[in-house]
Amino acid sequence: MLVYTEFVSVEAICQGDIRRLRDLLYDESQRPVVAQIYGFTPEHFRQVAILLCELGFDGIDINMGCPAKNIANAGAGAGLIRQPTLAQEIVRATKQGVHDWQCGATVADCPKITPALAAEVMRRRANLSPTHQAGRSVPVSVKTRIGFAEPCVDSWIPALLEAEPAAIG
Repeated sequence: MLVYTEFVSVEAICQGDIRRLRDLLYDESQRPVVAQIYGFTPEHFRQVAILLCELGFDGIDINMGCPAKNIANAGAGAGLIRQPTLAQEIVRATKQGVHDWQCGATVADCPKITPALAAEVMRRRANLSPTHQAGRSVPVSVKTRIGFAEPCVDSWIPALLEAEPAAIG
């Protein structure tokens, strides 16, 4: 069974909201566990991807399907369906964050991650098994819908596929 976290805002994490880490707690017995994130700033996705890799997640899922007005109207969740180029940038930035982590980047290399947040991540990281501390592969997937106000599968799905996520659900 695959376990997903509650979806967490990359914008909140990059503004130093340490409370968001509560939504990223999991137990080793829940593996494989995937962190689900949302937002609208590609660089925040890159830095949060590094943070999630540091926390030992088995995958990262980008939410591009939440239709809640407060999320979609801010340009996140299903709001990204209206901005396919930005959606592609977000997938690529998230994958770049995973790659950066595989090459040795840590939360200390992320200027938007506050020192308090970085310290908490490093504290949690110390409790991970060595398997989940190494520069392993962490797939990036996208959870979406086929349209926001109306179906747009002919344009939306091909646009997402150009960014080459591991999966689209």
